Amino acid sequence: MSIEREIASHVDGGKLRLVTPMVPSDRLQRNLYLTEELFNEVYEDKQYHHEIKMFANLIADLEVFVTSDTIDPNYLWLLEPHKDGIWEIRSTRQELQIRVFGAFAAKDIFIGTHYKLREDLGRKDNEQWKIQIKFAKKVWSSLFPAYTHKKTNDRNQLFTGALDENYFK
Repeated sequence: MSIEREIASHVDGGKLRLVTPMVPSDRLQRNLYLTEELFNEVYEDKQYHHEIKMFANLIADLEVFVTSDTIDPNYLWLLEPHKDGIWEIRSTRQELQIRVFGAFAAKDIFIGTHYKLREDLGRKDNEQWKIQIKFAKKVWSSLFPAYTHKKTNDRNQLFTGALDENYFK
């Protein structure tokens, strides 16, 4: 079975959900899947105004991945250590910024595993980053025990629309 079939099986079984644009006429450039838990956290109705705004901005930012012609390194970043192949999608439109962690299953197919508020992560050398990377790898392994996510610094092997800039430090 290919990773694409495994993804389709997880979608059918409800373990993964595809992010689709709110505007149906927007053309899909890439596929972004979220774990069921992450999808529910992002898309469930919120009670407080600040949550409504924060997650509405996150949804708009997730749609950037699936609809934008280009992807900026300020939006998508390879975390250290690079050999782990874990990336963050950065939602920075609001004061409380969010990071969605995940990895690439194949070119233009990103699997989002979970999110954290940026303020809870601390500096890039903080232990909290290592914990989140480890958790993303654990979620990946539980979803795809027979497959390793793509681990490369070559952005052109991972997604279309990459700018000619570094997506890692």
